Amino acid sequence: MKNTAFYILAVLVIVLCVVGACITAAPTEESGADASTGRTSPSGGQSGSGESSENGTSSAEVSREPYIPPDPSVYPTITDADIGPDEIDSFFDDSVFVGHSVMMHFKDKYVAYKRGGDSGFLGGAKFHASGSFSYHNNLAPVSADSVHPLYQGEKMKIEDAVAAMGAKTVYLSGMALNELALFGAEASVSNLAAVADAVKAKSPDARIVVLANTYRTRDFNDSRNKLNNAGISEYNNLLLDYCSENGFDFVDVATPLMENGCLADKFCSDNDKSNSNCLGCHLTTDAYAIWTAVLRDYARSKQAGVYVNPDSMPLYGQE
Repeated sequence: MKNTAFYILAVLVIVLCVVGACITAAPTEESGADASTGRTSPSGGQSGSGESSENGTSSAEVSREPYIPPDPSVYPTITDADIGPDEIDSFFDDSVFVGHSVMMHFKDKYVAYKRGGDSGFLGGAKFHASGSFSYHNNLAPVSADSVHPLYQGEKMKIEDAVAAMGAKTVYLSGMALNELALFGAEASVSNLAAVADAVKAKSPDARIVVLANTYRTRDFNDSRNKLNNAGISEYNNLLLDYCSENGFDFVDVATPLMENGCLADKFCSDNDKSNSNCLGCHLTTDAYAIWTAVLRDYARSKQAGVYVNPDSMPLYGQE
């Protein structure tokens, strides 16, 4: 009996030692097994506890591979031939671009043309723009004589069109060209702010992004006209301040088109001073190609979680 008890005790000791060794060797959750083995997550990044950013990338991934924006000096060299299909364009799904004739031409003369060969150009972005439109005009009632843009065949205020579209991002372009001479820079910015408030009231989840106001060519930039580059640059700086104070992104689509303080002649489609229909402010195909490059780079920086507004906008004088 004593020998039997001894053998049983010995077996139990051996079993306990083996089990204890297995338990010691097994990794625990706290040991970070994924990190120690280098196993990658389904997205291709290293597994870990980094919080997800808006684009689904972990904060650890972003910190390891910081986004490096392109050199802004490259923008003026971009032409329409450089703008091909780009998967980043899906970023603009559920977006609407708002503006006057400069934005209307972007839609009709560039985006529509590019979508002829690339149906995904700028994603599913829509447009709400018309000639002679302004934020001041948007505040007026819709009528048979008003210049409110059409949406699905019906004139609509910006905030109503945004709500009807279900747009998630609203790009409000600077419309100083139709306001500055009448109201000045501060009141013109206040008009945009009033429309932004109206959009947020009807579509509280919509994100507001503001696009800088483009400038005029040298031939049309003079002190006898209140609508000059000095006033536009003041307006842009006030717009930037407004955006920074309210948490809105401000995208500079204007400065890349400048040359010696004026809209470069090569980027202007109506620069004939002898023609009364010309205003020295409408844009060429290559100018809109630069817009596209700037917007795509904005989208990439947003997806990387690194976009910040400019510190300031250039201040230009008048001729």
